[in-house]
Amino acid sequence: MSVRGVGQLQSLKLLYCRHSGSSRGVRDFLRSAFDSYASAHASIAISSETAPGRHPHVVASYANGSTKVITLKNEDQEAIAQRLESLRKQSGRKAREFWPNVESAYDIRSVQGFWNPKLGLALANAQAKKQQ
Repeated sequence: MSVRGVGQLQSLKLLYCRHSGSSRGVRDFLRSAFDSYASAHASIAISSETAPGRHPHVVASYANGSTKVITLKNEDQEAIAQRLESLRKQSGRKAREFWPNVESAYDIRSVQGFWNPKLGLALANAQAKKQQ
């Protein structure tokens, strides 16, 4: 996402293990699609590092100083490309709450009245009187 024409994603860092099975998709992505993705998005600093014994993940750094970490555990090449595109399209800001819970300043009473534990007994007594 861009703000005033400036892309907010500054860098992507892919971390993976050379031997782990959960990193297979990341290794395949680095072999086949990494160069084309990096050249298509030249304004983003894209790097890869090994993290022995750890599950693969991507660290995204944004212009406002925030970072997001997303796991890539057992993902295939297409899913990894979708995750990177999703990070590229985000602004790095936290999602804001659109409809906050607002408490009323007024004492609004229910039209139906308030509930109390003896309400069922009162209704039963009223029905019994009607039947007599």
